[in-house]
Amino acid sequence: MAKLIIASFLILDIAFFLHNTSLTAEANGRGTNYQIQNTDLYIIKLGTVPPSPQIGKTHLSIKIIDIVTNKPISGNNIYLSLKQPESNNWLSPQKAYTSPIDSSAYEVNYKFDVPGTWQVKVMINGSDSKDHAIFEIFVKTFSPLLGISALIFLIVLASTFAYVIRIKLTQKRQSP
Repeated sequence: MAKLIIASFLILDIAFFLHNTSLTAEANGRGTNYQIQNTDLYIIKLGTVPPSPQIGKTHLSIKIIDIVTNKPISGNNIYLSLKQPESNNWLSPQKAYTSPIDSSAYEVNYKFDVPGTWQVKVMINGSDSKDHAIFEIFVKTFSPLLGISALIFLIVLASTFAYVIRIKLTQKRQSP
C-alpha cells in the first residue's frame, strides 16, 4: 500500500516537471521562458521570472542580440514601458540595468497589480527609439492550488514513512 502511494506521488511530480519543460536554465540557475522578436538590427528576447507571472513582483530579463553577428550586445541603454490590460496609455519608461551576473542581459523588476494580458515595449538606446519590440505577457491571479497540493503531498509522504516505521517496529517486537 505504501509503495503504491509513493509511486503515485512520484508519477504526479514527474508530470508536473514535464509540464514545465519549455524552460531554459540561465547561468545563475533561474529558469526563464524567452519570447523572441526581430527588429531591423537586433533580435530582442524578453523573459520573465517566474516563467508564468502572477500578480506581484516579477523579474523581467532582456537580451539583445546583433542580427548580423548573432552575438549578444551589451552597453546599450535599454528602456521598458508597460501597458496595462484594457488601457491605451503606456506607463512611463523604466531603464533596464545590466545584470551583475551576465553582462549581456538587462534586468528590471516590476510589480504587476492587475491580471490580464500586459504589453511590454522594449526600446533600445533611448525611450524615443524607433528600434523597439512589443511583447505580450499574461499575468494571472495567484492560485494557492500548487502550494496546497505540495502540502498535502508532504503530509501524505510523512504519514506513509511514519506508518512504514511503525510496521517495522511492531514486527521487531513480535519476532522472538
